[in-house]
Amino acid sequence: MTSYINKILAKVGGILDTIPGKERFGSYRLLPLFFCLGAGLEFAMIKWKPGGVNFYQVYIRKQKARANQEFEESIQQWKDKLGIVNINNINNNPKS
Repeated sequence: MTSYINKILAKVGGILDTIPGKERFGSYRLLPLFFCLGAGLEFAMIKWKPGGVNFYQVYIRKQKARANQEFEESIQQWKDKLGIVNINNINNNPKS
C-alpha cells in the first residue's frame, strides 16, 4: 500500500518539477494557476445559470429572507416588551 502511494507521489512530484520557476518561486510558482482557476470558478458562479438561477441570486434571496425573519422577530420582541396585543389573535366571543 505504501509503495503504491510512494509511486503516485513520485509521479505527481515529477509532473510538478516540469513547471518552470522552481528555483526562484518554489512552491509559489503554482499560485498564478490557482488564481486563474479561482477566477474561472467565480465567473462560472456569476454567469452559469443551471435551472435559470445562479449562485448569487440564491444567496441574495436567502439573505433577504434571513433579514426579514430577524426584523419580524425584533418587532415581536418590542411588542412583547410594550405589551401590545395583536387584535387578530383576540377571540371575538365575549366571555360569559
